[in-house]
Amino acid sequence: MAATWTVTGDIPDQYSSSGTGTPVLGHVISLITGNGHRGTIFVNNDQYTPTLVKAALQAQANLVDEINALHVTG
Repeated sequence: MAATWTVTGDIPDQYSSSGTGTPVLGHVISLITGNGHRGTIFVNNDQYTPTLVKAALQAQANLVDEINALHVTG
């Protein structure tokens, strides 16, 4: 089942790409799922479109909810 989510923040930021030290400009986008779990994604500026961001947020929300549902039974 797909998680529900809401964006809670969108901050312009940069990360260094691995190996080159060249800054990658983009956005850190925060979310909270319908189950109360929080997560973030980083999106490069060239992929900062509603369609791509929504897909990335949905994938992260699904992952965060799935991980937070893990448990061990004895």
